[in-house]
Amino acid sequence: MFFCGEFMQNGDLSKLDQIRLNDGNDKCRKFLEHTFYRNGKEAVELINDDNLSFPTFYALLPLIRVFGLARYLDKKKSIALDIINQIILPRGFYRGREYLSMKDQSVYETLLWMANTGKEEDIDNQYEHVMDVAISVLIDTYEDKDILEAVDEMIFKRNAKGRYINDLVWAFFNSKDPKTIKLLLKRLRSDNPNESQLAQKLLNIEEDIVSKENFCAEYSQWLEENGEFIYFTEESNQYASNPVLLKEDLARKYFNKGVKDYRHQPYVPLSAQEAECLAAFNALNDDDKAILSEYSKKKRDKSQAEWKDWINKPIEEQIKEALGRGEEYI
Repeated sequence: MFFCGEFMQNGDLSKLDQIRLNDGNDKCRKFLEHTFYRNGKEAVELINDDNLSFPTFYALLPLIRVFGLARYLDKKKSIALDIINQIILPRGFYRGREYLSMKDQSVYETLLWMANTGKEEDIDNQYEHVMDVAISVLIDTYEDKDILEAVDEMIFKRNAKGRYINDLVWAFFNSKDPKTIKLLLKRLRSDNPNESQLAQKLLNIEEDIVSKENFCAEYSQWLEENGEFIYFTEESNQYASNPVLLKEDLARKYFNKGVKDYRHQPYVPLSAQEAECLAAFNALNDDDKAILSEYSKKKRDKSQAEWKDWINKPIEEQIKEALGRGEEYI
């Protein structure tokens, strides 16, 4: 991925980007306006430059509409214009193709262009809303995980400016990717108090952290050791005051039947005996479930044969053994 700043380093900025970044949005619009009155074809070519960034395209939208240039836009810019209209126009007023609800390679490439070249800008509230929706579609519809580091940057940069972040945070966690937690743990270690505090809030850590390094190491170890049993909840800071982002599926951990995609998939017993065992497990209180599932995992890691003998015992005997010998495994 590359961003507007990288365009500048590579000397690949479009003419319109150079003017906007050096002289501002108004000068950029004036330049396009003068060019249009002098030579309309040249104005269209400037807009359709392959190196034009999305923020500059967005800044020029008023002129594109006034001069009726939409019909002359290349495919990427035309799709981008429709996406913007679909987002900002009141419900029922947009009559174009429903790009945000389809899965199409050209739409995907357009959304990537919008995100990659536009993530560092904060032109106005509407622009941020457009970017939030574009990123949400990239993550939710196209399952793009490569963009998560950029979203992490956007969240913390916006927060530092006191800007709105809730929709970005929702999209970030909606990826259901453990990379999001690892990125936040990295932020938690930051010497910048605002950055560290936001990471702690997003991770829903309420207790005082004595040592950030120790806490992050322990949390990372928990993720590593229990990844196949951990899933993302549907909770977020946007909809809950104290969201729990990650949970362990204790039943899967108890049966050692993990999954790898961090989405909740309730365990379905494979036999009548397992069904009976699961019913007994589900009847336990949460503390006993946690103890038993942790003991089960450790016992199986040590000896699969011993674990098979143990899992077939009555659950009362399992608990008794787990309480009496748990320290050998945990």
